[in-house]
Amino acid sequence: MKKIVGLIIASSLSLLAVESNEVFKSCVMCHGSKGEKKALNSSTQLITMSEEVLFSKLKNIVDGSSSMSKMYIKMHRTKLRTVCGDEDIATLSNYIFKLK
Repeated sequence: MKKIVGLIIASSLSLLAVESNEVFKSCVMCHGSKGEKKALNSSTQLITMSEEVLFSKLKNIVDGSSSMSKMYIKMHRTKLRTVCGDEDIATLSNYIFKLK
């Protein structure tokens, strides 16, 4: 039984990683494949942020409370439309953090 539960958890995590990879593909053009670029030569590089800061910034974008301009919030929310809830945000922030 423990092996079955372990396999289920492992397969679930790999599915989440694939989804995060797919979501992050829409970020690469501005932020770089490893989060190394300053988007529009002005934003903080994603690779310099802690996982907690990434989570907070993503959560603010998803719920619309980010301090970014409305145009940028709308653009980011469109790209993050499949990210729904804290679990998805945590998974994505963990994925981005591990790109380092």
